[in-house]
Amino acid sequence: AVGSAVRVRLSATGNRLFISSSTNPKRVYQYNLASNFDLTSTITQGTDFDLDTSVNSVITDFRWKSDGAMLYILDGGTSKGPKIFQYTADTAFTADDNMSNTPTHTLDLSTQFEVANNTATAVKVMPECFCFSSDGSKLYVFHDKPPDAPKGLAAANGGYSVNGFQYDLSTPWQINTASF
Repeated sequence: AVGSAVRVRLSATGNRLFISSSTNPKRVYQYNLASNFDLTSTITQGTDFDLDTSVNSVITDFRWKSDGAMLYILDGGTSKGPKIFQYTADTAFTADDNMSNTPTHTLDLSTQFEVANNTATAVKVMPECFCFSSDGSKLYVFHDKPPDAPKGLAAANGGYSVNGFQYDLSTPWQINTASF
């Protein structure tokens, strides 16, 4: 059983379907498709990638590097703050026990998303999804829900207008080289 499914993704090759779960166990479930990009074909459960629950708190979104060599998981944030974790895949587009559940790199998003002050009110704005530019040189992180306080991120007119943030990666696909 998948539990609380968060996101569903197909691999770029179309032969694998991935579903993330944010409940225990926190994992990315992998399913193998008999025919590429055909969900009506025979689907068999492959191996699953269990996350280190002491590191990740909520799987909000996940993505594969375009060649399947890296898996990126967005931890939407709890008391630890929002982060993106980068994992190295043992085999392209394969989330399994051969992958170390220790992240290769971590990008802390707390400065942009964690807390902003608004008339002495803590405003929580947690990221909901992310994507990369096609060449991996830019990372975009978005939220699509209003903040917990009515005036949002203390915009001058009291409005709420921030929808996302862009990070430039000096080395494509390596989140440890990101600058806001």
